[in-house]
Amino acid sequence: MKTKMIVILFAAFVLVACTADSGDKTGTGTPGPACTTCEPDRTAGEAAATPSAGMVATHELTMQFAKPESPYPDGTKGTFVIGADNTLKVTINGVCTLIKNPVVRAASSVEFIFKDNCSKNVEYQASATPSGTLNEINIGPVGGGYFGQFHQ
Repeated sequence: MKTKMIVILFAAFVLVACTADSGDKTGTGTPGPACTTCEPDRTAGEAAATPSAGMVATHELTMQFAKPESPYPDGTKGTFVIGADNTLKVTINGVCTLIKNPVVRAASSVEFIFKDNCSKNVEYQASATPSGTLNEINIGPVGGGYFGQFHQ
């Protein structure tokens, strides 16, 4: 009886310990691509920023209002993970970029800017609603501008 109990407990331990995917690179519990990491410096007129707690989540968004110079055409789908650790993980078409060091510019305190200066040379401008949740993510060239927006 004691041996049987030990075997059952061991089997339960193995089952629980081995169900998490060690290949999780998305932060969502599912396997995903390895990420390129960008850690841009702040420039003049920028201050360090922390997105509101209501924005911290995984967001499945679709590109709309894309300009011709946008790297993403209308209808492009992306996964955007705003992390409690002040990061933005962008996965589009199987390509993952992890961006650190968000900033705000003097003109905006509700738009948190994550600069991808190591992959697409764009910035993702995550804007908050008045209640502090994600409104949309605009994209533009690093330094400012507008290519379009990712929206629900």
